[in-house]
Amino acid sequence: MISSQIADNTYTGLEIKNHKVSDVYRVWLDSYKDTVKTSTLVNVKQFFKNHILKDIGSYYIERLTPFKCQRVAQKWVLELPKTFNTLIIYSNKLLDYAVRFDYIRKNPMRMIIKPKKQAEHKEFTDFYTKQELNAFLKASKNENIKIYTFFRLLAYSGMRKGEALALKWSDIDFTSNTISINKTVSIGNKHRVVVNNTTKTKRNRAISMDARTMQLLKEWRFQQRRDLLRLGFNPFDKEQVVFQNFDNEVVHPNLVAVWNKRICDKNGLRRIKIHGFRHTHASLLCSYGRRKITARTCKHSNYNGHIHSRY
Repeated sequence: MISSQIADNTYTGLEIKNHKVSDVYRVWLDSYKDTVKTSTLVNVKQFFKNHILKDIGSYYIERLTPFKCQRVAQKWVLELPKTFNTLIIYSNKLLDYAVRFDYIRKNPMRMIIKPKKQAEHKEFTDFYTKQELNAFLKASKNENIKIYTFFRLLAYSGMRKGEALALKWSDIDFTSNTISINKTVSIGNKHRVVVNNTTKTKRNRAISMDARTMQLLKEWRFQQRRDLLRLGFNPFDKEQVVFQNFDNEVVHPNLVAVWNKRICDKNGLRRIKIHGFRHTHASLLCSYGRRKITARTCKHSNYNGHIHSRY
C-alpha cells in the first residue's frame, strides 16, 4: 500500500500513524538499493534481518522512544561489540529517512548516549612470521601451482583477496615487474561472484613485485594455457583471468578459504585469515625497515607504526 502510493506520488506519510519499523524498512530499502554496490546491499540486508529488525522491527515507528533505542544499543554493544557501531549507523539511516518523509518528527536513535565498547587487550596474531610463511608456502606448493601462486602473490604483494581474484593477465607487466590493481571481486545476491570495476578504496594503484613471484606467475601462465587448450578455451584471450575455476570464470572468494583450511589441516599449520596474508606482507616489510613502502603499497598513507590495526 505505502509503496504503491509513493510510486504514484500520492503518499505524504501523514495518512496513517501506525507504521511498523519493518514496513518503513521495506520502503527505505527500495530507494537505498540503487545507491550502493550489490555486495554492500547484501551485507546491509543481513544486518537488518539478523539484528536490527529482530530488536525494533515490530515496534510502531511513531512509538519508538529514545529509551528503547538506548536499551537496544546497550544490548548490541554487549552482544556484538565488533558490529554495534555499524548497526547504529544503519538504524540511523533508516530513521533519518523516516524523519525526511514525515513518518516521525525526530530520530530517537540520535538522542541516545552512545555506549562505549570495552577495550580489548588481545594480542594480534593474524599474520605469519617469515618462518611460518615459508612453511605455509611450501605446503601450498604440494597442492598445485595455481594455489601456490595465489598465496605467494597475496603475501608478497599485499593486495586484497578480491583484488587478486579479479586480476587479468593484461594487468601484469612482466617487463617492469609491476601489477596494476584496478578492480575487485565480491559476493553478490545468492552468493554470486561480482566483479567491480573499482577497488575497495576506489583508487587504482600499481605494485612493484619481486622477481621470484613474477617468475612463478610466468610458470603458472604457461601451465594455465596448456590446461585451457585441453579444455577447449582460448588461452590467449586478452580478458583471461589469472585465477580461473573449472568453467574458466573468476574463482569464488569463498573457495580461497577452503584452500587455506585444507593446507593448514593437512600439514598441522597455524591458520590465519585470508586477510592475514596482507598483514603478513606489512609485517615483513616493517621488519626490513620499509615502513613508507608498506604504507604506499597497501595504500595507507597515515601509517603510524601500528601496522596491524590498519589492515
